[in-house]
Amino acid sequence: MYNLGLKLFSVNTDMLQPAAVLLAEGVFSYVELYSPPQTYVATVSTWKSLSCPWIIHAPHFGNGVNLADPLLKKSNTAALQDSRRFADALNAPHIIVHGGFGGSLEEVCQQIADLHDGRFILENTPQYGTDGQLCVGYTPEHIKLAMNSGAFAGFVLDMGHAVYAANALNEGALSFLKRFLQFNPRMMHIADGVWNETKDVHHRIGQGDFELAAMCALLPGQARLTLEIPRDAARQLQDAKEDALALRRLFLAAP
Repeated sequence: MYNLGLKLFSVNTDMLQPAAVLLAEGVFSYVELYSPPQTYVATVSTWKSLSCPWIIHAPHFGNGVNLADPLLKKSNTAALQDSRRFADALNAPHIIVHGGFGGSLEEVCQQIADLHDGRFILENTPQYGTDGQLCVGYTPEHIKLAMNSGAFAGFVLDMGHAVYAANALNEGALSFLKRFLQFNPRMMHIADGVWNETKDVHHRIGQGDFELAAMCALLPGQARLTLEIPRDAARQLQDAKEDALALRRLFLAAP
């Protein structure tokens, strides 16, 4: 089948107990922890109390990190330090990064290579950011170049990002996804979305029009898949549980 991951932010310490319940119930197999800068000291002891496999997601341009910009190298490096410390403390094998925007893939690879840390894996992006920025790392060719650079231990296939990039490039979304899969992603991200959109949109499972059953049918067995959906904090991860079960039904229905 697959191993489903729960996406949390390091500041979501109030979600510790409901997350522990969902892990104990087998709804989720691991936690992917997004780590905004300067959150390690205040939150790491909370997350160390949760016994589970971990993946760390480093901050992206939403927190001022843009690995494609050489002028930001110093601040990028500083911002990634919490992510590396979380990975150390939680024994996480991978740290996910985005390629950024407005610069070059070569710069992204060099900034990661200079960290001399073999845990970094690169996530593919949509072609355009939410403000229309041209992103870095949105095609299979970009991913191939990044993998060949030696800077990364692998890549993360964000399925929604691939659909939106395919639309921007006027390519078929499912065939575009298949081209990414040839690089054997270490893990994947999934949400529902808008099938003909070009900008990154995340919906809960069943609240968009993605061809999710067909997308799930492409995935290899035992795929590690993080569910990236909007959540109502007041529901204490109940919406995450509902979407996990809905996704399980889609996998069973996949042709």
